[in-house]
Amino acid sequence: MPTSLVRQDARGLYIVTNGQRYRSGPLNYGLRPGLRCDDGGLAAGTKVKVRRLSCTPVAVLKSADGGDETYWETEGEKDALAAKRAFEAANPDVVAANRRQLADLIRPTRVIHAGSRP
Repeated sequence: MPTSLVRQDARGLYIVTNGQRYRSGPLNYGLRPGLRCDDGGLAAGTKVKVRRLSCTPVAVLKSADGGDETYWETEGEKDALAAKRAFEAANPDVVAANRRQLADLIRPTRVIHAGSRP
């Protein structure tokens, strides 16, 4: 498992692995509830073992001394969600129109299977 160094800037703690920056905080990705997403008691300068969850923007951190696993999300994912929420708050009419269009697209249709009678 690769290791990374916990760093700190004006926005808080972060790690960089495979060219991506990960931060603590609530997960926007929708993994099961109850996962530890806080700073995990880590401090700047701590070395952690890092692994990525397959096909997600989430990294699993574990301190070198074998502490609890902590789940952090990519910084870009958090920024994208904040921008989406700001847009939705500023443009509720656009959001409502988009939801109506989506509902029209996913309306169930009747499927006739081969060999069945109408």
